[in-house]
Amino acid sequence: MASPRVLQASPVPTLDGIKKDETFEYWRTSLTQFGATINAMLLDPEAELISHLDRDQIISELPNLHNLRVLELGCGIGRFTEIFMNNAKSVVAVDFMEEFIDENRRRHGHADNVSFVRGDVMSLEFEPGSFDLVFSNWLLEYLSDEDIAKLNQKISTWLTPGGHFFFRESCNQRHRGDAPSNNNPTRYRAPAFYDTAFAQQFDPIHKGSIQVFIDKFDNPNQRFWLWKLKA
Repeated sequence: MASPRVLQASPVPTLDGIKKDETFEYWRTSLTQFGATINAMLLDPEAELISHLDRDQIISELPNLHNLRVLELGCGIGRFTEIFMNNAKSVVAVDFMEEFIDENRRRHGHADNVSFVRGDVMSLEFEPGSFDLVFSNWLLEYLSDEDIAKLNQKISTWLTPGGHFFFRESCNQRHRGDAPSNNNPTRYRAPAFYDTAFAQQFDPIHKGSIQVFIDKFDNPNQRFWLWKLKA
């Protein structure tokens, strides 16, 4: 089953100058410490304890995946790719870290409805109306305000009329609530930023907090949003 064709994707981090280089090195450090594992994806040594609860809630917040063409931005090793390939029509899984894409392909490359792209999300180009759902998890927090605005325009073009955009971000603080390290390039924005950043092109469907982070870390700032492309 063919997935939507990628018209362009640069593997070299190109956005935001030095900030992007810092993001690349930040994930390189995590890979050195944990390898291409769930611990590296969640940046937490207890990742196995929270990963399934985190994933189950996020999947429950999505529209019905049946027959959808999905674009997964920041796919990592594929903890959501697996769900999409088993329930959606097709998925294009994108990440800019080679090790993550390679591990994702090793785990899920046997499926004929999955395509893998190592590339910078800001350099991606697809035909208009290529997808029914664009999904990202912990991606926008590494982008500048200007790049988010540009990506917003791209996503609204890539989606079919009535398509959905889902994203999840760390707001206000790290997921454990502790202070970030000196080399942490994450932008812990207030939720209000995301409430308004996509309102011109999208209608809000629902939003909320990830429950496992409230239960385990007393942190309600792991937030998600589901939007629908305006008619």
